[in-house]
Amino acid sequence: MIEKISDTTTTTMSPTVPTGYPSLASFLTTSPELAVFRKFTQLKMRNLLYLQTELQDLEERLQACEMVANDTRERQLANQSYIDLKRRDTDEDDERMELVGKIRSVMKEYDETLLLTSQVLSLPSPRHNITTILQSYVTQSSKLIDCGERYLTAAPTDLAALAGESTKTDRMTELIRTTCGHYLREKETSLETGEQIGYYASHRVDLIVSFLRVLLATAFLGGAIALLTFGTDGEGMRVKLGIVVALVIAFGLCLTFTTVASRGEVYGASAAYAAVLVVFIGGTSGISK
Repeated sequence: MIEKISDTTTTTMSPTVPTGYPSLASFLTTSPELAVFRKFTQLKMRNLLYLQTELQDLEERLQACEMVANDTRERQLANQSYIDLKRRDTDEDDERMELVGKIRSVMKEYDETLLLTSQVLSLPSPRHNITTILQSYVTQSSKLIDCGERYLTAAPTDLAALAGESTKTDRMTELIRTTCGHYLREKETSLETGEQIGYYASHRVDLIVSFLRVLLATAFLGGAIALLTFGTDGEGMRVKLGIVVALVIAFGLCLTFTTVASRGEVYGASAAYAAVLVVFIGGTSGISK
């Protein structure tokens, strides 16, 4: 059984679509998450290296022409005045202008390729279960007979999810997707292989995660207050401080698991939580006295 995918859609596969690329394209439209394609990172790097080398060669040839043009006073004008260089009608100057034209052309292609490559490489990689679903469909149902069948065998980092998440997903959300996706499905699609693909709305997962986060936040605040007030009644300050340390560690681990906060943010939130508990202990100790 193939794993389930998220983000429901109203598009369904048509049984009249011919097998091959038409059926594969139709399958990819059933969910935005299925829009996965190769980045061809290695080819892009190779192409950039070729363009870079070509530019470097043109640069060295232009520098050589400039050094030759610096021999006499008359030819030095070509280095001091671009307008004069364009007007001159010698073989050497024509060669320089031809080099300038090639440099402009290659540099434009190089800059455009560099920027486009940067954008493509920044695209997120698909989730593992999405790749598994696509691989199963391409190899068993699409009936492709050319090299297009093997595009999903590339390294995960060489695959781009066009509709992938722009932000990092926390571990809790991934866990809910994996364990509860089957129960949240809104519709299913049957493949020719007999396998079923379930579609569920991502906002349902977000709602469950938000609810669990509220419960955890309440537990860490209300539970800590109750524990320090009633659970340590008559205990010494060392015991209370030990409980605070344990609660702060658990709080930091919980933040790491349920959010995408950075290390600095986790440290800051944990420090603030510890300060609240210490102030509470100080206040209750003063009242008990």
